[in-house]
Amino acid sequence: MDPWKIVWAANIRDLSIISVTDHGTMDVYAEAFSDDNRRKILDRHGLCIVKGMEVSTDVGDVIGIFLDREIQATTFDDVVSEIREQNGLVILPHPYHREVNPEVLIEDVDLVEVRNGRCRENQNEKAISLAKRFGKPVLGGSDAHIYWEIGTIVTELPDRNYEIGDESHMRSHLLTSDRDTLGSPLPYPMTHGVSFATSRIKSALQAVMA
Repeated sequence: MDPWKIVWAANIRDLSIISVTDHGTMDVYAEAFSDDNRRKILDRHGLCIVKGMEVSTDVGDVIGIFLDREIQATTFDDVVSEIREQNGLVILPHPYHREVNPEVLIEDVDLVEVRNGRCRENQNEKAISLAKRFGKPVLGGSDAHIYWEIGTIVTELPDRNYEIGDESHMRSHLLTSDRDTLGSPLPYPMTHGVSFATSRIKSALQAVMA
């Protein structure tokens, strides 16, 4: 997705903090969302963009936020170690959209995504129960792959006592403050269906142009 359209969509949704966590890369933070550009976006639009990345591991996806550089590891333990070396936070996204029992992973993560915009409602409900049982702070994420998905799921921190853009305070707030996760997953045809169709169209166009 185009980074500037992401900012536009986030503004329409009245979001104050987002993290763009592309799979396997942080290229967007080298250019469009460089440190300088993120400061300008914060000043002009009141939108804080936290650097992050989603990594495919041997036991499913892991997200790191407040990162300085790309994660190179591919195994769960090593990915967690790399994130911690950067003083980042480890998020377990969509806990029940993976082939292993998330209970064996949860002790090693900081936050659990309990409401994901692309998961089925029963998967989200199980994630909420998991986080409660293990006493982990929670997050909601839209997992947007299409512009209209941005902000469909949000994490609301009602008692905000930190300065937007102060990453040290934001990190602490995410770990300790009360919060609500709001929103509902969009219907399958509006998310996975559109993504699948878009992918097929792109592949067809590439084949024609080759």
